[in-house]
Amino acid sequence: MKYQLETIPVWDAYRAGGECPLCILQAKAERELLAFHLGSSVMAPEMRVEVNKTGFCPSHFSMLLGGDNRLGLGLMTQTHIAELRRKLAAKRPAGGGAKGMAKRIDAFEALLDEQVPACLICDRLAERFARYAFTIAYLWNDDQEFRAAFGESAGFCLSHLPGQLQLARETLSSSQLVAFATHLEEVQERAWQRLDRALLAFTGSFDYQADPAQAAAIRESVANAIQKLTGVLPPSG
Repeated sequence: MKYQLETIPVWDAYRAGGECPLCILQAKAERELLAFHLGSSVMAPEMRVEVNKTGFCPSHFSMLLGGDNRLGLGLMTQTHIAELRRKLAAKRPAGGGAKGMAKRIDAFEALLDEQVPACLICDRLAERFARYAFTIAYLWNDDQEFRAAFGESAGFCLSHLPGQLQLARETLSSSQLVAFATHLEEVQERAWQRLDRALLAFTGSFDYQADPAQAAAIRESVANAIQKLTGVLPPSG
Protein backbone atom coordinates (compact mmCIF):
# COMPACT_ATOMS: atom_id res chain seq x y z
CA MET A 1 0.00 0.00 0.00
CA LYS A 2 1.24 3.50 -0.85
CA TYR A 3 1.15 6.08 1.95
CA GLN A 4 1.55 9.85 1.87
CA LEU A 5 4.28 11.63 3.79
CA GLU A 6 3.19 14.04 6.52
CA THR A 7 6.54 15.47 7.55
CA ILE A 8 5.51 18.87 8.95
CA PRO A 9 2.93 17.65 11.52
CA VAL A 10 5.21 14.78 12.54
CA TRP A 11 8.14 17.13 13.13
CA ASP A 12 5.85 19.48 15.08
CA ALA A 13 4.73 16.60 17.30
CA TYR A 14 8.32 15.58 18.04
CA ARG A 15 9.27 19.16 18.84
CA ALA A 16 6.33 19.35 21.26
CA GLY A 17 7.77 16.51 23.33
CA GLY A 18 5.62 14.44 25.63
CA GLU A 19 5.15 10.71 26.06
CA CYS A 20 3.99 9.89 22.52
CA PRO A 21 4.00 12.00 19.35
CA LEU A 22 1.19 9.90 17.89
CA CYS A 23 -1.05 10.86 20.83
CA ILE A 24 -0.51 14.52 19.93
CA LEU A 25 -1.13 13.90 16.25
CA GLN A 26 -4.26 11.84 16.87
CA ALA A 27 -5.76 14.39 19.26
CA LYS A 28 -5.18 17.18 16.74
CA ALA A 29 -6.66 15.12 13.89
CA GLU A 30 -9.68 14.23 16.01
CA ARG A 31 -10.36 17.89 16.81
CA GLU A 32 -10.13 18.75 13.11
CA LEU A 33 -12.50 15.94 12.10
CA LEU A 34 -15.05 16.85 14.77
CA ALA A 35 -14.99 20.47 13.60
CA PHE A 36 -15.32 19.34 9.98
CA HIS A 37 -18.39 17.22 10.67
CA LEU A 38 -20.02 20.06 12.61
CA GLY A 39 -19.21 22.62 9.93
CA SER A 40 -20.38 23.22 6.38
CA SER A 41 -19.97 19.52 5.54
CA VAL A 42 -23.32 18.94 7.27
CA MET A 43 -25.10 20.24 4.17
CA ALA A 44 -22.74 18.69 1.58
CA PRO A 45 -24.68 15.93 -0.23
CA GLU A 46 -21.68 13.62 -0.60
CA MET A 47 -20.90 13.83 3.13
CA ARG A 48 -24.53 13.28 4.09
CA VAL A 49 -24.45 10.08 2.04
CA GLU A 50 -21.35 8.88 3.90
CA VAL A 51 -22.81 9.77 7.30
CA ASN A 52 -26.12 8.11 6.43
CA LYS A 53 -24.29 4.94 5.49
CA THR A 54 -21.74 4.74 8.31
CA GLY A 55 -22.64 7.02 11.20
CA PHE A 56 -20.40 7.47 14.23
CA CYS A 57 -19.30 5.38 17.19
CA PRO A 58 -20.75 6.18 20.66
CA SER A 59 -17.64 8.12 21.69
CA HIS A 60 -17.64 10.39 18.63
CA PHE A 61 -21.41 10.86 18.68
CA SER A 62 -20.96 12.09 22.27
CA MET A 63 -18.16 14.45 21.23
CA LEU A 64 -20.26 15.80 18.37
CA LEU A 65 -23.13 16.36 20.78
CA GLY A 66 -20.81 18.48 22.90
CA GLY A 67 -20.01 20.67 19.89
CA ASP A 68 -21.67 23.88 18.77
CA ASN A 69 -23.92 22.72 15.94
CA ARG A 70 -26.77 20.70 17.39
CA LEU A 71 -29.02 21.61 14.45
CA GLY A 72 -26.55 20.15 11.95
CA LEU A 73 -26.05 17.10 14.14
CA GLY A 74 -29.82 16.68 14.36
CA LEU A 75 -30.13 16.74 10.56
CA MET A 76 -27.37 14.15 10.16
CA THR A 77 -28.83 11.93 12.85
CA GLN A 78 -32.34 12.05 11.42
CA THR A 79 -31.25 10.97 7.93
CA HIS A 80 -28.87 8.38 9.39
CA ILE A 81 -31.75 6.80 11.32
CA ALA A 82 -33.87 6.85 8.16
CA GLU A 83 -31.12 4.93 6.35
CA LEU A 84 -30.89 2.41 9.19
CA ARG A 85 -34.62 1.83 9.01
CA ARG A 86 -34.39 1.34 5.25
CA LYS A 87 -31.62 -1.23 5.68
CA LEU A 88 -33.60 -3.08 8.32
CA ALA A 89 -36.72 -3.15 6.18
CA ALA A 90 -34.72 -4.48 3.24
CA LYS A 91 -33.32 -7.33 5.33
CA ARG A 92 -36.65 -8.24 6.96
CA PRO A 93 -37.67 -11.69 5.68
CA ALA A 94 -41.24 -12.52 4.78
CA GLY A 95 -43.28 -14.98 6.82
CA GLY A 96 -44.70 -15.12 10.28
CA GLY A 97 -44.67 -17.42 13.26
CA ALA A 98 -41.68 -18.47 15.34
CA LYS A 99 -39.45 -19.23 12.36
CA GLY A 100 -40.25 -15.91 10.74
CA MET A 101 -39.52 -14.03 13.95
CA ALA A 102 -36.25 -15.91 14.41
CA LYS A 103 -35.18 -14.83 10.94
CA ARG A 104 -36.12 -11.22 11.70
CA ILE A 105 -34.08 -11.32 14.90
CA ASP A 106 -31.10 -12.80 13.03
CA ALA A 107 -31.36 -10.05 10.40
CA PHE A 108 -31.59 -7.38 13.10
CA GLU A 109 -28.55 -8.76 14.96
CA ALA A 110 -26.54 -8.96 11.73
CA LEU A 111 -27.33 -5.34 10.95
CA LEU A 112 -26.32 -4.21 14.44
CA ASP A 113 -23.10 -6.23 14.32
CA GLU A 114 -22.27 -4.42 11.09
CA GLN A 115 -23.45 -0.95 12.12
CA VAL A 116 -22.63 -0.41 15.79
CA PRO A 117 -18.80 -0.45 15.48
CA ALA A 118 -18.85 1.69 12.31
CA CYS A 119 -17.65 5.29 12.59
CA LEU A 120 -16.73 7.79 9.91
CA ILE A 121 -14.36 9.65 12.24
CA CYS A 122 -12.63 6.47 13.45
CA ASP A 123 -12.07 5.47 9.82
CA ARG A 124 -10.50 8.85 8.99
CA LEU A 125 -8.36 8.71 12.14
CA ALA A 126 -7.06 5.31 11.09
CA GLU A 127 -6.08 6.75 7.71
CA ARG A 128 -4.29 9.66 9.37
CA PHE A 129 -2.52 7.31 11.78
CA ALA A 130 -1.21 5.21 8.89
CA ARG A 131 0.24 8.30 7.21
CA TYR A 132 1.87 9.54 10.43
CA ALA A 133 3.32 6.14 11.37
CA PHE A 134 4.61 5.65 7.83
CA THR A 135 6.23 9.10 7.94
CA ILE A 136 7.95 8.33 11.26
CA ALA A 137 9.44 5.11 9.87
CA TYR A 138 10.40 6.78 6.59
CA LEU A 139 12.07 9.78 8.27
CA TRP A 140 13.89 7.57 10.76
CA ASN A 141 15.47 5.75 7.83
CA ASP A 142 16.02 8.77 5.58
CA ASP A 143 16.84 11.74 7.84
CA GLN A 144 19.66 11.67 10.38
CA GLU A 145 18.34 14.77 12.12
CA PHE A 146 14.99 13.06 12.63
CA ARG A 147 16.68 9.88 13.82
CA ALA A 148 18.42 11.94 16.51
CA ALA A 149 15.10 13.52 17.54
CA PHE A 150 13.56 10.03 17.61
CA GLY A 151 16.35 8.86 19.91
CA GLU A 152 15.80 11.76 22.29
CA SER A 153 12.03 11.26 22.41
CA ALA A 154 9.99 9.21 24.88
CA GLY A 155 8.97 6.66 22.27
CA PHE A 156 5.28 5.74 22.05
CA CYS A 157 2.37 4.86 24.28
CA LEU A 158 1.23 1.24 24.41
CA SER A 159 -1.87 2.10 22.39
CA HIS A 160 0.09 3.41 19.39
CA LEU A 161 3.23 1.28 19.63
CA PRO A 162 1.83 -1.83 17.83
CA GLY A 163 0.55 0.24 14.91
CA GLN A 164 3.87 2.03 14.58
CA LEU A 165 5.75 -1.26 14.50
CA GLN A 166 3.34 -2.64 11.90
CA LEU A 167 3.84 0.37 9.60
CA ALA A 168 7.60 0.05 10.08
CA ARG A 169 7.35 -3.58 8.94
CA GLU A 170 5.52 -2.45 5.80
CA THR A 171 7.92 0.44 5.12
CA LEU A 172 11.43 -0.76 5.95
CA SER A 173 13.59 -3.58 4.67
CA SER A 174 14.40 -6.48 7.01
CA SER A 175 17.75 -5.05 8.06
CA GLN A 176 16.30 -1.56 8.47
CA LEU A 177 13.46 -2.96 10.57
CA VAL A 178 15.90 -4.69 12.90
CA ALA A 179 17.79 -1.42 13.41
CA PHE A 180 14.57 0.55 13.88
CA ALA A 181 13.10 -1.89 16.40
CA THR A 182 16.40 -2.04 18.31
CA HIS A 183 16.59 1.75 18.49
CA LEU A 184 12.94 1.98 19.53
CA GLU A 185 13.42 -0.65 22.22
CA GLU A 186 16.22 1.45 23.73
CA VAL A 187 14.07 4.60 23.59
CA GLN A 188 11.11 2.85 25.20
CA GLU A 189 13.22 1.38 28.00
CA ARG A 190 14.69 4.79 28.86
CA ALA A 191 11.14 6.18 29.01
CA TRP A 192 9.98 3.41 31.34
CA GLN A 193 12.98 3.98 33.59
CA ARG A 194 12.31 7.72 33.70
CA LEU A 195 8.63 7.19 34.53
CA ASP A 196 9.54 4.65 37.20
CA ARG A 197 11.92 7.10 38.87
CA ALA A 198 9.37 9.92 38.63
CA LEU A 199 6.58 7.83 40.15
CA LEU A 200 8.82 6.67 42.99
CA ALA A 201 9.87 10.27 43.62
CA PHE A 202 6.27 11.46 43.52
CA THR A 203 4.95 8.88 45.97
CA GLY A 204 7.96 9.49 48.20
CA SER A 205 7.31 13.23 48.15
CA PHE A 206 4.28 12.71 50.39
CA ASP A 207 6.54 11.84 53.29
CA TYR A 208 6.27 14.57 55.91
CA GLN A 209 9.99 15.27 55.62
CA ALA A 210 9.90 15.73 51.86
CA ASP A 211 10.39 19.06 50.15
CA PRO A 212 6.98 20.37 48.90
CA ALA A 213 8.69 21.95 45.89
CA GLN A 214 9.84 18.50 44.78
CA ALA A 215 6.26 17.19 44.82
CA ALA A 216 5.11 20.10 42.65
CA ALA A 217 7.86 19.43 40.13
CA ILE A 218 6.89 15.79 39.59
CA ARG A 219 3.13 15.89 40.16
CA GLU A 220 2.48 15.18 36.45
CA SER A 221 4.26 11.82 36.66
CA VAL A 222 1.03 9.89 37.30
CA ALA A 223 -0.77 11.46 34.31
CA ASN A 224 2.29 10.88 32.11
CA ALA A 225 2.49 7.23 33.14
CA ILE A 226 -1.21 6.69 32.46
CA GLN A 227 -0.84 8.26 29.01
CA LYS A 228 2.05 5.89 28.34
CA LEU A 229 -0.17 2.94 29.24
CA THR A 230 -3.42 4.03 27.57
CA GLY A 231 -2.70 6.60 24.85
CA VAL A 232 -5.05 9.10 26.49
CA LEU A 233 -3.61 12.60 26.78
CA PRO A 234 -3.91 14.16 30.26
CA PRO A 235 -6.46 16.97 30.59
CA SER A 236 -5.01 20.37 29.73
CA GLY A 237 -4.87 23.11 32.28
